[in-house]
Amino acid sequence: MTGIEVPTLGSIVAAIKFLFETIGQGISMSARQKSLWFTHHIQGSYDEICQIHQDYTLSFQKCLNSLMQNANLNEAIQILQAERPKKLLKRQEVVENLSKLRDYRMQRRRVPKVIGTFYQYVASVEEYLHSASPIPQETWYARFIARFTSLVERGKDPMTDDYRGMAQGLDAPRLAIESLQNAIQTSMPESLRQVQKNFASLRVQCLPNV
Repeated sequence: MTGIEVPTLGSIVAAIKFLFETIGQGISMSARQKSLWFTHHIQGSYDEICQIHQDYTLSFQKCLNSLMQNANLNEAIQILQAERPKKLLKRQEVVENLSKLRDYRMQRRRVPKVIGTFYQYVASVEEYLHSASPIPQETWYARFIARFTSLVERGKDPMTDDYRGMAQGLDAPRLAIESLQNAIQTSMPESLRQVQKNFASLRVQCLPNV
C-alpha cells in the first residue's frame, strides 16, 4: 500500500463554480463574497495541494530509497504502479471547469484583479500536479515498470538487468532514479512555491483585514 489518500481536486472545482455563480450576471464580487470564496473553497484547495505534496514526497522518497538500496522492492513497485497526481486533471468535472475558467480568461482583455490572480493560482496548481508526476506511465516508463515488476516477482535483480528491447537499456533504472530525484529535490518544491505565492496573493485580496 502507498498510504496515500486519493485526492479529488473537489475544492478547486467548487471554487471555480462559486466564481461563475457569483459573477454570472457580470457583477463583481463583494468583499463578503470574496471572503466566503476564499474561506470555503480556496483555502481547502490549497490544503489539498499541501497534503498531496506531503504524501507524494514521502512516497517518492520511499521509492527512491528502495531503488538506490535495492531493497523493499515490492513497496517500490506499488508506488511505481500508482496513479500520478496529474491524472486528477483528466477527470471530467475538472476538465470542464478548468476549460470554462480558461475560456473566460482568454475571452477578456481585462478581468478583475482577484480573478486574474485566481487564474494564476489554478495554473500553478496544474503545473504542480505535472511536476509531482515523475516516471509517467504513458511513456517508456510503462515498459520499464512492467519489466521491473516481472524481474522482482521472478527473484531477479532489476537493478542490473539490461532491459533488452528498450532504447534506455542498462540506463533505465538510473533514469528512473534521476526522475524521482529531480521531482523530490527540484520540480515539486519549486512548483509548490509558485502555488504558495499565488495563494498568498489571493489571501491578501480576499481577506485584506486578516
